[in-house]
Amino acid sequence: MQFIHIISALAIAVVTTPFFALCNRHILGALQQSSYNNRIFFAWTKRKGNMVYSRYNQLSLLILLGMSILAIGFIFLGDRYAGYISNLSILIFTILFIVASKKALKVPLVYTKRVKRIFIYQTIFIFILTTAFAFLAEQIVIWCNQYSYLQPFSAMRFAIFIVIPLLYVPLLMLANCIDSPYSKKRNREYVQRAKEKLANCSCKKIAITGSFGKTSVKNILKTILEQNYTVLATPKSYNTPVGIAKTIENVNLNDYQFIITEMGARNVGDIAELCNIVHPDYSIITGICPQHFESFKSIEAIIQTKGEILQGTNTDGLAILAADKNTQTLFAREDSVQKILVGENGTFTPKNISCSPEGTTFTIEIDNKDIAFQTKLLGRHCANNIALAVALCVELGMPIEKIVQGVAMLDYIPHRLALTTVNGVNILDDAFSTNCVGAKCAIEVLKLFTGRKIVVTCGIVELGILEAQENKRLGEYLCGLDSIILVGGNLVSAVKSGYLEHGGNAENIVLVSTLQEAQNILKNQLKAGDTVLFLNDLPDIYN
Repeated sequence: MQFIHIISALAIAVVTTPFFALCNRHILGALQQSSYNNRIFFAWTKRKGNMVYSRYNQLSLLILLGMSILAIGFIFLGDRYAGYISNLSILIFTILFIVASKKALKVPLVYTKRVKRIFIYQTIFIFILTTAFAFLAEQIVIWCNQYSYLQPFSAMRFAIFIVIPLLYVPLLMLANCIDSPYSKKRNREYVQRAKEKLANCSCKKIAITGSFGKTSVKNILKTILEQNYTVLATPKSYNTPVGIAKTIENVNLNDYQFIITEMGARNVGDIAELCNIVHPDYSIITGICPQHFESFKSIEAIIQTKGEILQGTNTDGLAILAADKNTQTLFAREDSVQKILVGENGTFTPKNISCSPEGTTFTIEIDNKDIAFQTKLLGRHCANNIALAVALCVELGMPIEKIVQGVAMLDYIPHRLALTTVNGVNILDDAFSTNCVGAKCAIEVLKLFTGRKIVVTCGIVELGILEAQENKRLGEYLCGLDSIILVGGNLVSAVKSGYLEHGGNAENIVLVSTLQEAQNILKNQLKAGDTVLFLNDLPDIYN
């Protein structure tokens, strides 16, 4: 191959690679939401209604069409130069694709070091492919020049580049595979440093797990304890080993008397791993339901995993369990840690619960006295969450008046039945990933309001084989509401079916594809006095 062909091939590869690579950037966000798990990510790409492959197919076809038009249009310059000019089609349509994909995912990509490494790896792979294809294209010129009747075809020699968008998904997964060993090693070292830091600090450690309500109970407990102690808590839903490590990385733990760590799980052994890092002195189980059944496969596995916190709590410590049929199993089990069951058939049971759109009042018996509590938080379930925190604070010896004061100071927790009023319209934001128990509680709160009651929901996910059953039950709960807007196509058919089977009015249901469409409908329909509940805003990997 002549020197000029080599230079031409390398130049084309250098120019086109960045444009091809940036077209794949948006689905890197889906990989991130999948916790960099290729299996979950690939399942997302194959979900019904997912446009990933069709969008890449369209990109390839548009590039091919553009190349054909440019090659024919400039053939008067000769097939060689017409071929070079046809590459403008790549730049034109990749730029349009990049611009159009800016809002492809509603959860923005977080540009972590891991994301940047994966992007660099996939860019290298794309560069290797574009270089190989460019050299092949130049070789086609040489072959075509040997036969005059083939020369016109050399103007379309770069059409081979349309294969690259079709390989985006496997290229990204390959880049993730290559990065995975390094990231796992780095995370292990990062978590080990956090474990040593926790072991050497003087503060008391509290761990919270459960199928639902973890973040709510964490925030409630933090607010109450802060009336008497210095408290650090993992932010948002930081409930993984890396999340805990990140929380304490730049913090002097000895400045705090308590640290509260939220513990999440999707597989048996996850809670045990977290307890091995934190070694909690106190623990709370907020309740157990089939949430994450998709990964656990059985309710027994969920109970077993949540119960790992009891074995992981220091033997001279204390565990608080919310009373339900699944936690009762753990309460009856022999463990070395002392356990207190809170709720029905237990102690610290909320009584005289009164719920309204203004908040919740209730009493809890403490030291043979009924202590009155008042909070702006909404719903009967918030009284149960508060009771768990109150139980631990009482056992820690905190003054009752400080506990009551802390409860009165509680504020709405973002995306967990947080109420705002705009132009007379009440908006209940329960958009954080919901569960079977939480969905029912949220709808009960909605029904407390006067005026028209509207719900916008995508259904409940991560339930595996129980998904259809639980979403039909969700549909049953929706009966009696004035308007129901179902978003998406994967789960809402079961919600609609459950609603209609239990006497719901078909005229009250509207099906839309996106949350934006739902919001557009609401803009035209809402009026002062209405209340709208946003129940579960699914991550992109479930849309």
